[in-house]
Amino acid sequence: MMNTSPALEESPPMGRVDHLPLEGFIEYLRAAGYARRTLRKKRTVVASFARWARQRRIEANELDESHLAKYTARWRGNYNDRAKLEMATLPQFLDYLRTQNGVAIPAEQSDDSPDDELFVKGHELSRS
Repeated sequence: MMNTSPALEESPPMGRVDHLPLEGFIEYLRAAGYARRTLRKKRTVVASFARWARQRRIEANELDESHLAKYTARWRGNYNDRAKLEMATLPQFLDYLRTQNGVAIPAEQSDDSPDDELFVKGHELSRS
């Protein structure tokens, strides 16, 4: 059976962060009914995260919640609107990568850092 999802057809092979399917993610959100202004904000967040990951030579197929926690750690104790947007957008993006582009879901880790726990709580709040 052939998958005809536009996000999969347009996305280059996963591996390098340079090849993150940013526009596929934005199209996915557009189809879900997000407003243009929100899409612009989310695109900015994901593009910034991709630059951060590229600078650290993180492969796209290695991305997980620990990377999101490290990226958002700079907001610790200063949760402004940008921090809230990042904490809502980045888990969506990681979920998109996992469901649409085959990024592996890591095995449960028992040594979660406080940053990971904080990030997961923020992610859970963004879903409610």
